[in-house]
Amino acid sequence: MNSDTFCLSRFRHLAVKDIIDNKKKYLLSAATLICVPAIITISNLFLNQRYTFYDEVVVFTMILFVCGSIWASVSFSDLGKASGCIELMMTPASMLEKYILRWIIAIPLFLFFFVISALVADWLRVELIPDSTPGHFVDVFLYEENHHLLSASKYNFFHLCIVSMFFLIQSLFFLGSILWKKLSAVKTFLALLILYAIYFGSGVLIMKIFMPTGTYTVHNFTDSAIVFVIIPLFVLFIYYIAYVRFKESEIINRW
Repeated sequence: MNSDTFCLSRFRHLAVKDIIDNKKKYLLSAATLICVPAIITISNLFLNQRYTFYDEVVVFTMILFVCGSIWASVSFSDLGKASGCIELMMTPASMLEKYILRWIIAIPLFLFFFVISALVADWLRVELIPDSTPGHFVDVFLYEENHHLLSASKYNFFHLCIVSMFFLIQSLFFLGSILWKKLSAVKTFLALLILYAIYFGSGVLIMKIFMPTGTYTVHNFTDSAIVFVIIPLFVLFIYYIAYVRFKESEIINRW
């Protein structure tokens, strides 16, 4: 079977098989993701009776990045075991179909359960705090001049940056899951930390060596170019590298 082919009927059977085989794991993961914001919300209610919807948004953003990274980092964890490798080779589906299924679980399915967890946590806040009103998550993306220090364009651009950074970070942890089968989240985090330290340290060193002290102007790409072009292309490139590495794992496991 060609590893790059895609058949919708075969993919549907693959998805059904995966749900049946891993339903307990998915239910436990979903329950954990729903419980984490709820527990944090209840804890904050006892500490701060004026816990508002916008306070929640900050907490939800942190949960989005942390839990999203952990969720993506276990996408290929089963390949660290012999049984997982054998099942991968014996399943009658192409590598592209298997990869797309894991991507759907790592990104869209996570976002689906995250939205549910946010709604549950917000419902708890409304029920436990007197005179509180439910939050509308679309309001986060709407600009109100009297409530923000930023201009309308910068306010909307800020949210686009958050979304872009989420997909960038989660794609890196998704790639890390295929590179390291055990403790993938920890190893990916350390690798990114080291790369950032090297990048930042090299930049500072180059500036000290080649740029004289005093004022100077740095001509750069615009922020919009980075958010709308560079980051999306880089994310797609990371997904492609993950797919190539995933296909290579089939050849490695055969030996």
